[in-house]
Amino acid sequence: MLSDAVARRALLAVVGPRADPPSGATRVFQVEEEGRPPIAFAPNQFYQLNTAIEAHIAIVDRPVVYAADLSSLQTVHGFEDMGAWVRHMSGCCAAKGGAFILSSEDRALAEQSEKEGAPPEDLQAMLESLANPIRRALVGYVVASGPIAYSAILRKNFVDSSSKLSFHLQKLQSDGSSRKATPAGTG
Repeated sequence: MLSDAVARRALLAVVGPRADPPSGATRVFQVEEEGRPPIAFAPNQFYQLNTAIEAHIAIVDRPVVYAADLSSLQTVHGFEDMGAWVRHMSGCCAAKGGAFILSSEDRALAEQSEKEGAPPEDLQAMLESLANPIRRALVGYVVASGPIAYSAILRKNFVDSSSKLSFHLQKLQSDGSSRKATPAGTG
């Protein structure tokens, strides 16, 4: 699968400090102690890394994302959130006919993601929203304040570089929870 993706120029590698990208990767995003954009991200720059990966997935046919040595991300964000992220990325790749591949270094994370199963996407989003206190608080804020764009929420209210908060805000946006339904006839 990796060699096929290399041949199609569709392989994105996300690698930590103990891993090397597969040869011929179209793009490589490095996760290091200190991020140095545009290709290196610190573990606390999870939102920016996630946005860069999703931008790649959006423009590539049958994208393959290979991730190796996510330990630094897992240390910062926790096992549960990383499992949710792996499921989310797998879904994004699969929706475009591609695949999200974890290396053997991240076997426990891959096994946990598979073990939990993948309920339907809407149910998954709802369960994650209810289970996570950060996301629950954000849902409450968004519902109370009306249809505010994700970036406006971040800029106007949080201005927080917390990658955990950014990850949950982005999950809300991708789940559609950050848009309050507008009454009929109001736009």
